[in-house]
Amino acid sequence: MKRVKAGALSFVVGISIVLSLLISGFILIKIYSDRESKLARIRQDLLINLNSGFELVKAKPEVIQNKINELDLFGRGKDSIIIKSSPWGFTNVVQITAKRGKFFEQKEAFINKVNQFDESTMFLADHGEPLTLLGRSKIDGIIQVPGGRVSTSSIGDLYFTGTLPKESQTFRSNPTLPQIDQSLLENLTKFDSETVPIKEIQKNNEFSFKNNSALKLHSIDPIILTQNFKGKIIIESESEIEVLLTSKLEDVILIAPKIVLQDFVSGSFQAIARDTILVGRGVKLNYPSALAVIGNNKGYIDVKSGYLEGSLFMHNFKDGDLNLMRIQNTDIYGSIYTNGYLDFQGSLYGCVTSNKFVFSRFGEIRENTIYNAEINSLTQNSYYKNFDFFSNDSPASVIKWLK
Repeated sequence: MKRVKAGALSFVVGISIVLSLLISGFILIKIYSDRESKLARIRQDLLINLNSGFELVKAKPEVIQNKINELDLFGRGKDSIIIKSSPWGFTNVVQITAKRGKFFEQKEAFINKVNQFDESTMFLADHGEPLTLLGRSKIDGIIQVPGGRVSTSSIGDLYFTGTLPKESQTFRSNPTLPQIDQSLLENLTKFDSETVPIKEIQKNNEFSFKNNSALKLHSIDPIILTQNFKGKIIIESESEIEVLLTSKLEDVILIAPKIVLQDFVSGSFQAIARDTILVGRGVKLNYPSALAVIGNNKGYIDVKSGYLEGSLFMHNFKDGDLNLMRIQNTDIYGSIYTNGYLDFQGSLYGCVTSNKFVFSRFGEIRENTIYNAEINSLTQNSYYKNFDFFSNDSPASVIKWLK
C-alpha cells in the first residue's frame, strides 16, 4: 500500500512539474510574443514617421537647405526625425532617421526639385531668328520660340516630312533664358563635402551614402578607369578622365577639365567637366545620370550615339556663344539646358532650354534650325523627373532610393 501511495505521489509530482513547465513555456511565449508585437508596432510607427519625413521634404524642399534638422513630430518628446542633407552634384543626398527612445529606422535617397511643367517641351530664346524644321523633325508639346511661330525648309531634295507643333501650344519666348538656380551652380562648381582619400583601388570599390564623408580619388595626372565604383565616391583629375568599357560606375561623380566616355560605356553617374565631354558610340547611361560642362572657357559636348536617362547641361559664366553641344543619333529621357548653341539630331522625351540651335551638315550652317529630330514631352514616362535647373518654388521628388 505504501508503494502504491509513493508511486501515486511520484506521478502527481511528475505531472505537476510537466504542467509547471508547460505553463512557464506558455507564459514565456506570451511575453516574447507581446514583446515582438510591441517591437513590430514600434517599427511600423517608425516607418510611418520616416515616410512622413520624406513627404515633408518633398512638400518643403527648403528644409534640405540646412544640413541638419531635428523635428519633434508630435510635441511630446517621444517621436522625432532627424533630416541630414548634402549636395551631390545635380541632386541632394537626404538621410532621414526616425527615432523613438532607443529605437530608430533610417533611409537615404536622392531628392531633387523637379520641373512642375513637365508638359513644357521647349524654350528657345528670341534673338530674332525663327525656329526652322528640316527633314523628319517632329515637335509635340508646349513650346516657347522666337516670334511664337515655327517654319519649315529644305536642303536640295531633302524636304520637310515631319510634324509641326500645334499653333495653340506655340508661344513667343523672351530674349533671355530663365534664371538658373545659383545654388545649383555652386553645387556643381564647389564640392565642399568632407572627403577621405582612396588608399588602394580595388577591382570593385563601394562606399555607402550612410557615411558622412565621401571617398575621393584625386590625381593631377590623367585617370583611366577600368575598375568598378559605386556609391559616395568622387573621382577627380586635374587634366582628364577616360572611362573604358570595362568600368561600371553607379552614383559616383567624375570631375575634370575633360571627360571621355569610350564606346559602349554603361552606368549611372554624373560627369562634370570644365571644358569638354566626349561620348562615344553606343553609350548607355541610366537614370539619374548627368553630363555637364560648366566654366569660363570654350565648352564642348559631343555625343556620337546612345541612350541617356537624365540631364545634359552646359553653362558658360562669361559668354554662352562659346559653348557648343552636339548630339547625334541619341535617345534622351530627361532634360537639356545650354546657354550656348545646340546641334541636335536625335530623340528627346522631356524638355529642352537653349539659347540657340545650330545646324551644320551638308556644307551648310544654319542658325535655329533642327534636322531629323524628335522633341516630345507628352510621351515622357512619369518615372523620369525633369530636374528643375531654375529659380522656381518647385516641389521636390525622390529621384532614387539608396541602399
